Amino acid sequence: MIGIYNKIINIIDQLKNFLGNTPMNAKQLSDLITYAFSVSDVGIIPAAFDRVNVGSITRSRGEGIRAMFVLGANEGMLPQKVADGGILTNKDKDILNTKGVGFRDTYEYLRSRDMLSIYTVMTRPGEKLYVSRFKKESDVSDTEYYSSQLFEQIKKMFSLESEPFSMLDGITSVESAFDALALYHIKNEKDEFEEIYDSIYSFFRENPEYSRFADNADTAFGFTNDAVIRDTDTFAGVIDSTRALSITRLETYAACPFRYFVNYVLRPRKKAENKVNSLDTGTILHEIIQLYTDMILEGKVEPSTIEKEEIDSVIAILTDKVISGKKYEMLNCSDYVKNKIRLSASRAALVITIQFRNSDFLMEEAEAEFNFNKKMVPVCVDIPGEGQIFLQGKIDRIDSCEIDGKKYARIIDYKTSGKEFDITNVFYGLSLQLPVYINAYNENNADAKTAGIFYLRIDPNFRGINKKNELEEALSNAVNDEFKQNGLMLRDIKVKHALDHTSDSSSRSRYIKAEETDEEGFELLIKKTNENIASLYSRLRHADISINPSRVDNQREACGICDFKDICKFSEDFGANCYKDIRKLENRNIKEVFA
Repeated sequence: MIGIYNKIINIIDQLKNFLGNTPMNAKQLSDLITYAFSVSDVGIIPAAFDRVNVGSITRSRGEGIRAMFVLGANEGMLPQKVADGGILTNKDKDILNTKGVGFRDTYEYLRSRDMLSIYTVMTRPGEKLYVSRFKKESDVSDTEYYSSQLFEQIKKMFSLESEPFSMLDGITSVESAFDALALYHIKNEKDEFEEIYDSIYSFFRENPEYSRFADNADTAFGFTNDAVIRDTDTFAGVIDSTRALSITRLETYAACPFRYFVNYVLRPRKKAENKVNSLDTGTILHEIIQLYTDMILEGKVEPSTIEKEEIDSVIAILTDKVISGKKYEMLNCSDYVKNKIRLSASRAALVITIQFRNSDFLMEEAEAEFNFNKKMVPVCVDIPGEGQIFLQGKIDRIDSCEIDGKKYARIIDYKTSGKEFDITNVFYGLSLQLPVYINAYNENNADAKTAGIFYLRIDPNFRGINKKNELEEALSNAVNDEFKQNGLMLRDIKVKHALDHTSDSSSRSRYIKAEETDEEGFELLIKKTNENIASLYSRLRHADISINPSRVDNQREACGICDFKDICKFSEDFGANCYKDIRKLENRNIKEVFA
């Protein structure tokens, strides 16, 4: 009791210091004191043996325990999942420990400590020990409620079987009965439990006191989560107000119409967070590489002669230049992040340098924009019965080379992810960028021919390139699909050799991983892309904002990279929600697929 008394006195002292002479009535004072007591905890030593104590595994103490109930023996809960967060990973700590640093909070230590606590607590009861887990059937989502390995080990140790679960076990109140009603409906189990379902619903419907539950059930079960524009004419007017679109917007619409609507029409503002995410670092890395390629274009860097040490020095200067700007000023206090970006940029610059060194193509332009205000005009696409739209954008890099008196162009788009050129994505309109880029270049350069269109990853994970003056070692390490230009190139032996001197007649190449086609194949690719663009824009203009994300071969789904899942509430349990399933094309022949 002394502990409780001291706690009360402490709360009153804090209120006095905080409020001072602030005037208030009796109710205001009562509410304030009640709230202060409600958020305060008091630890009490048990005054008697015949009582129930509740606590966590790590804080449960006491002797003479007759029976113990351990709840939540689920995966990730017992024992708790050890987080691998912070600047140093568990692997980093293990390496440092071998050097004598002495980190204690490693994965092995924390897991061993938790297991010791669990063992200590579970061996205390003298008569009975009950261990339980959440049943998967008790919630709509199954993913969080698998039993833990510890639970299964205990079952195996004592040759026990889990008790069978009955749907009636969880019905102990009106609220839990309503939850069961919803569960049966969502999991489509009405047929199996028809009698129970009907009984619960009839109980709610026939009792005026609980009829609201039946009304709520009717409303909820009729909900389809359909996204509909009521005033389609006004929406079409909004879309028509600007016929100049970016490729990214159309790719977003192709991935999921509703995601486009939220991102570009509703435009919710994200909560500002004082942290650096992968998108920020990717943008910074992209800016650094663009500055480096600008130096190549301006003749300040010569790929054929520059050494690795010089590349590192140039990138260090460019990294400081980008990060010192006001846009990324918060990074100035993080040497770890800055060094990580600098290292990634140095490796990417080395890749670009080596690839230029092994190619006859020279950079023609960097960050080449095509829109109404630039040298390159936008791409015009006819929309049957609805006029025209204009696509505008920016090409990261254009290289060109003259072969047998003809000019050939190579389009490069930098990526900070492992995106690959995929015929399936291009065919179904999920990937429009490279075809539109080469179309834009061709429209503005009628005499040029297409040599290839490529993605180039600029955050490759090089290993072992830390020795001075060893570009040959770097060259050897670069022979990996992760670092290659990935895309589509012309089936012409001279062009292939000009693109990469290491290529041979069997299509093997050290720095390029690409499908091949002829000039007609590129024309068919552009034609199909324009058809996809026309179809997407027509659907958008007619107010199709359905919650139907695309999914390729039941794996790559648009939801995985979407920031608006909490807004759309997509679920296949709702009648209007379903995936737009796409089967991956097995045929890799561009002309046969796109004809």
